[in-house]
Amino acid sequence: REFAVAKKDAMAARGALENRKTVERAKGILMRRTGSSEQEAYRILQRTSQDRSVPMVEIARAVLASEPGLQENAKDAG
Repeated sequence: REFAVAKKDAMAARGALENRKTVERAKGILMRRTGSSEQEAYRILQRTSQDRSVPMVEIARAVLASEPGLQENAKDAG
């Protein structure tokens, strides 16, 4: 039972880390596109998330999906 709980916790932590990486990458794209600071880019993601009632990671994924060439790189890595 403890092993199952530990495994579940590890999977949740891994998912949270992946979500954080996705948001960080999206912030970088927004910073480059808009000339905004890291804090401003985060606020753009946050505001869009709230306005649309969509989790921030989903907004970040949409930003990544809109980046030319990113999809091809993901296919090569996978």
